[in-house]
Amino acid sequence: MIRYILPFGLFVAVATPVLGVTPAFAQAGCDARMAQSHKAQMTKLSATTKSIRQKVRDKNDAAKQIYDRYMSYIGSLASRAANPRYSKCAAAQLRHTVSAARSATRFAGGTTPPGTTPGQRKEMVVCLKAYNNKHYVVAERDKKTVNANRPRCDIWERHALIDLNGGQLLSGDKVALRTYWKLYWSAQPNGRLEANRSKLDIWEKFTIRKMSGPGGRVITYGNKVAFLGAHKKYVVAEKAGGAVVNVNRAAPKQWETFLIEKPGGSTSAPPSAGIPHIKLLPQPTRLARGRVIAPPQKIRHGAVFGYSFWIQPQIATANWTSILHKGRVSHERGPAILFFPRVNRLHVRISTERNRNDGCDSKSPLPTQRWSHIFVQFSPGAAEIYVNGRLNNRCPIGKQIRLNNGPLYAGSPWYDAARAAIRDLRLYTRPLSSAQVARLRRPGS
Repeated sequence: MIRYILPFGLFVAVATPVLGVTPAFAQAGCDARMAQSHKAQMTKLSATTKSIRQKVRDKNDAAKQIYDRYMSYIGSLASRAANPRYSKCAAAQLRHTVSAARSATRFAGGTTPPGTTPGQRKEMVVCLKAYNNKHYVVAERDKKTVNANRPRCDIWERHALIDLNGGQLLSGDKVALRTYWKLYWSAQPNGRLEANRSKLDIWEKFTIRKMSGPGGRVITYGNKVAFLGAHKKYVVAEKAGGAVVNVNRAAPKQWETFLIEKPGGSTSAPPSAGIPHIKLLPQPTRLARGRVIAPPQKIRHGAVFGYSFWIQPQIATANWTSILHKGRVSHERGPAILFFPRVNRLHVRISTERNRNDGCDSKSPLPTQRWSHIFVQFSPGAAEIYVNGRLNNRCPIGKQIRLNNGPLYAGSPWYDAARAAIRDLRLYTRPLSSAQVARLRRPGS
């Protein structure tokens, strides 16, 4: 099939021309029936163009709708042109229709929308992280399959996010995604997402929607976005990550959102920008048995949440010692963070449906008389411990975290307090990426 890519944009105020039986079409072998059929189709397209112009205030959106209407007829003419019986006539009508479509969607007076340049396309290299905050999207080496199952963003996981509108990348813009293999994502009618197209056409264009992050409609690193395909279905990382990527969802929910990260682990936004967090203990404080630092009503956990703090151990003791504990009784652990006996190694606990003492332990002890940054994150099925910005350990836990209505202690009432001081304790109520955790330990973060 012959495909024509026509320019989107504003349109001139003149009506789309309607064709009757002309000598040019007679010479092209069009009989009266074929010419009349073409005239009827062009009259219908002209009326549709006029109606869309009147109803759709956004001129760019109107032009795109007109473009789609013309493309349907252009496709049928291109198919007919392959038939020797009709090829000459269909080719002539095809040229006429393409010209009319360009006229109907042309920028008015040769001008462009503010902030854009005709034909200018900006692109940014991105890593796309799935909702589970563990897996990155990858274009596999078969140059077709798209998965979201990589723990790191390496060269195969990098994509060029191309703004087809030009200017700043805004929510609602048309975009394309080009893989490491120099091929484009393509939304298939059956709901599959493939990365095997060498040229941009309708199926290779997506509408980007901003789901969260600072900056209003402007999209940049650190934002969460969704992608709407040509068949009005959203791209989805199945199982929230760790599986294949499809394009078959009717609405953007959690699994359909992706975090835009900058390759190399940094983002242009500060680590806490757009991520709700609660400051619980900004000043250095010595741990003490039964010291309440936050009442229950101040603690608001999301589906994924994490605690960030600095700690300076003094000495290790012979018994289990408490750092933080949220709960009304000892076995309510939402969470509980302790040191092992005789060594300052973290023992991180959380109550789940499978074990009220579920959790994860750090792999090495913390140094004494030095400040170390700790971040612990809990999500359905996983607990993570970061030490000084690096992932120290990740452990499987139950998928249902059991929250409680107890206060938060800096030193549990049921254990001796750890011989340590803590400061800058924060509760994050949304998932943090590895890059954002790394930046938490920097001065001023």
